[in-house]
Amino acid sequence: MTPAVAAGLQIALVIAVLAAVYVPLGDYMAKVYTTDTDLRANDLRIESLVYRASRIDSRAEQTW
Repeated sequence: MTPAVAAGLQIALVIAVLAAVYVPLGDYMAKVYTTDTDLRANDLRIESLVYRASRIDSRAEQTW
C-alpha cells in the first residue's frame, strides 16, 4: 500500500467517525453545559464525599 493510499484511508476513517458521533456528542455536550443541576443533585455519593471533604458548595457563585 502506498503512503498516499494509506493517508487517504486514514482521512476517510476520521471523517466517517466524526460523521457518526457528531449528533450524539453534540446532544450530550448541550445537556451538560445547559443544565442547572450537578452530579451532587443526582445523589452521586463519590462526588458528595469529595465536595464535603473539600468544603465545596456547588451551588455557590464563584467569587474573584
